[in-house]
Amino acid sequence: MNYDEIADMVQGHEGFSEEIYLDSKGIPTVGSGIALTVGKKLPIKCLIQMFNDAFRQAIESCNACERFFGVELDSVRRAVVIDMCFCLGRRGVFGFREMWKAIQSDDFKEAAAQIIDSKWHRDLEKIRGNRDIETRTMEIARMMEEGEE
Repeated sequence: MNYDEIADMVQGHEGFSEEIYLDSKGIPTVGSGIALTVGKKLPIKCLIQMFNDAFRQAIESCNACERFFGVELDSVRRAVVIDMCFCLGRRGVFGFREMWKAIQSDDFKEAAAQIIDSKWHRDLEKIRGNRDIETRTMEIARMMEEGEE
């Protein structure tokens, strides 16, 4: 057997899934039996494609949020919501109900305060510890308040 035939045989045994699943040993796996273990390096092209797909999904989620809440964000505040959607997913960003109420009222200071008054921010603060750095939530809260100049 040549390597192409062997590869076909292995792929036939493994099957194929675009979704991550747990194999028989409980290891997250994708594609044709590619185990996703800590420390494993993935091809750069694959990682870039995964980011691009996730980023497009975050843009679509931002669009859905704007439609649902009946708002049109300026480019800076739109960047904030896209960043939030990328990190938290659409459902997570929909959960910022008080932020959206503030945005609907053009109260961007309050919208920024709602980002800071979140579990997400508190979790990042724990990671930050005593280091003098701006967390992601601090940066996007500032951007939400200031908006487009």
